[in-house]
Amino acid sequence: MEHSPVAPCTASAVVRLVKYLLCMLLWLLSAGTASANDAPWPAVLVQQAELSSLAGQRSLALPHSLQAQDFDPAGSRVRYRLTLDLPTVPQQALGIFVRKMSLSGNVYLNGHLLGACERGPLESLRCLHKPYLFVPPLALWQAGHNTLEFEIYATARQKNGLSAVEVGDAAALASSSYQWWAWWQIDVVQGLTWLAVLVGSLCLLIGLIVRRDSAYFWYGLTCLAYAISNVNQLISHLPFSLELFNWLAFSSRMVSNSLLFAAGLSLFPQAPAWCKRVSIAFAMLAPIVVWLTASKLSVMLVLFMVPMLFCPVVLLAMVYWMRQSYSPLQLYVMFLNVTFFASGIADWLRLGGQSAFEGVYLTTYTYGLLLIAFCATLVGLLAMSLEQTRLLSVSLTRNVYKQKMQLEQKEKDFSGVAEALRNMQTMALKLSENIPVGMYATTIDAQGESKFS
Repeated sequence: MEHSPVAPCTASAVVRLVKYLLCMLLWLLSAGTASANDAPWPAVLVQQAELSSLAGQRSLALPHSLQAQDFDPAGSRVRYRLTLDLPTVPQQALGIFVRKMSLSGNVYLNGHLLGACERGPLESLRCLHKPYLFVPPLALWQAGHNTLEFEIYATARQKNGLSAVEVGDAAALASSSYQWWAWWQIDVVQGLTWLAVLVGSLCLLIGLIVRRDSAYFWYGLTCLAYAISNVNQLISHLPFSLELFNWLAFSSRMVSNSLLFAAGLSLFPQAPAWCKRVSIAFAMLAPIVVWLTASKLSVMLVLFMVPMLFCPVVLLAMVYWMRQSYSPLQLYVMFLNVTFFASGIADWLRLGGQSAFEGVYLTTYTYGLLLIAFCATLVGLLAMSLEQTRLLSVSLTRNVYKQKMQLEQKEKDFSGVAEALRNMQTMALKLSENIPVGMYATTIDAQGESKFS
């Protein structure tokens, strides 16, 4: 029996298959090696620094708040020096994440300026309410000892200092630490601000139309004042002088706090008129005091404490008023005021420098949630009023239709009576037409019978 030789096409197919398998194996090996080399650089949290200020040089731990003797109250610069050791020169971009620098600052790597927190001179920048991620060129990094320097511009109008610095893979930092804090400190505040502008404008318009219900009017003004106060956290470049900007930031917050009380009191019919007048008077006088005192911090602390002291008194009064006429809406307003009071105390301590450096002002967020909840309450009241109006309209339409049907029935009855009268009149006319026209008299004939002729 003879064996037939293998076809050339079959042999070449086997060779190609072996080549493909070898290529796939090499690709998998190279991919594994590449993925090992491209693994994210482990993040390092730098918490030790050396400070050079007007008070001299000293080592400290981060986050750190500057003391009054470290800088000129009118404004001066200090420098934080941080060191970081790298085992090798990084092959992928490294990022430098700074959660907070106040008031503004420049960043240096190994003596090379990376840039400021924003564009422009430090004296005109405000970077204390935003996180920042710096990505230096790979050529600036070196194996071994690396020096990070933060040149901070500080004034006496706010808390100054530097947070802990995180160094790691730029992409990983951008999608984790920086993305979270940017969303929380920038995106959320922007969303609450635009929502307050929209809702405040609508409520103000409703308040001007429905003049009897003043809650919409005061709530609209409160939302707009809150939106203006958030400019302090959203603007990094001063659009005008520092004095005017500080006056706008402080006074708008005080006005919004006072108007919030006026809006809440409008939901309690038992509230005496003088309570609302006191809130409105404070909202008008506070901006004048802020301007006359040039936004002095001690004066601001006193002015912010006034609504905080007024809040427990209002809460006790609300409890007393609710005993007279209880409603779930009034209980809800009380809960919102308690939340506002708690966050206000925490922010008052932060403004006075009695809290951690890296924190945020809680009133910005609780106030926004307060406004949203208050808005939902007022919208519910408006929807309830519209529903009642609709029901009244339906009831009125039904009554009008019923009365119309009754009138139509009576009209039909009257038409029948009129038709009967017309028929009787017609019959009477026909009878009268058969009667001869002339003189009629009664006579007696020869038989002695009366005769009408």
